Amino acid sequence: MSGETNNTDSERPESEATTLDGTAWEDRPVDPDLHSDLGYTLVNWEVVQAACDDKKVFLPIEESMLKEEAFIVAEPDSYCDLGTKL
Repeated sequence: MSGETNNTDSERPESEATTLDGTAWEDRPVDPDLHSDLGYTLVNWEVVQAACDDKKVFLPIEESMLKEEAFIVAEPDSYCDLGTKL
């Protein structure tokens, strides 16, 4: 296979140690802002208990996102209330 090496990150040329936008990883913030640094947009979700089992369904508040099939069905051990974990 051409182009493959056994180099670790520390052995990579400096040009390969950059993010997708071309900045060095070391120059990125340790605790990045979700929106300005990572491009994430926070979304409000409604949590609905499934009628037949312990699963919960997470639905976006914005109806337009439902049309894009944006929802999550989660097992009980897959979620927690972060407000109680702090």
